[in-house]
Amino acid sequence: GTIGDYTSETVGKALDDFFGSEKWKYKKIDGDHIVTFTGECSLNGEDADVEIDFIVDPDDDTFMVSSLSCNGEDMGLFALAGLCESIYG
Repeated sequence: GTIGDYTSETVGKALDDFFGSEKWKYKKIDGDHIVTFTGECSLNGEDADVEIDFIVDPDDDTFMVSSLSCNGEDMGLFALAGLCESIYG
């Protein structure tokens, strides 16, 4: 799927193209379907290890971002807009 106004390509393709050493993991916690993406990139000229958790609704193939961290530090969802701008340009 896509996210917000960034509809030029799927989130999966955009993340795989932008990040290096990307990994996707699935887990089910308390009935929630969680997909965790991890990858390496350069943000603001510095190396960064990014982790994004998505909650997926398998019934309608929709998802939402539930957390975003950079180098182990919670970035809050407000940082998602800036990350999307970096990824999608």
